[in-house]
Amino acid sequence: MASFDIPTIDVSPFFKSEENEEGKKKAMEQIKEACVNYGFFQIVNHGIPSDLLSRTIDMYKTFFACSDEEKLSVPDNYLKSTPNSADTFEHLWFRFPFSGFNNCRSIAPHFKKVLEEMVSHFTKLGVVLEGIISECLGLPPDFLSNYRNDRSRDSLMGLHYFPATEDDNTGKPAHEDPGCFTILYQDEIGGLQVHKDDQWISIAPSKNKLVVNIGDVIQAFIIPLLVIDFTFTIIPKF
Repeated sequence: MASFDIPTIDVSPFFKSEENEEGKKKAMEQIKEACVNYGFFQIVNHGIPSDLLSRTIDMYKTFFACSDEEKLSVPDNYLKSTPNSADTFEHLWFRFPFSGFNNCRSIAPHFKKVLEEMVSHFTKLGVVLEGIISECLGLPPDFLSNYRNDRSRDSLMGLHYFPATEDDNTGKPAHEDPGCFTILYQDEIGGLQVHKDDQWISIAPSKNKLVVNIGDVIQAFIIPLLVIDFTFTIIPKF
């Protein structure tokens, strides 16, 4: 297993009031290179407060610590893998606009407020990344935004992987992500891996970094240019 990391890119020039064309140009060049050579990259100074990321993780942990009966009170949003499934996880998934929050309030009263705040920040970040990636592909800056003008397919998902056993420490098998791209944030346990050059690269969790995974839609636009690989999640043993 490789020990090196995927590229980390400072995207602050896109979120500051003062113009920084050199900074934007540098970030775009780095993102294009990361897409071509990895299919993944990490971003810092992305405009999402670290305390909001922490509160969101805490909300999800509160939910996943509840009994199955309580979690199943949001049947349209909650899913748990079956005992014989290759995946060993549960998730709470919301499409925009949110539904199911009335049932969540008894479990985590501030869930809706925290996630709505999170969605506001992630939507802004997503639009910025759409513009950057469009230009990296040699397309008009608003190409992906126009392609994805129906934001109802945007979603926010919290994933909880069960502790590893002696027989199996796999949480989610190797896979590609559909859509344009996925923005991921790991808690302190980690487990995310990406595939490059026939090796699995472990991505260390960080309080300040987000992982961006280029998806199949981008691959379909310019297959000759971008290298799209796989993600994989392992569950550390304790």
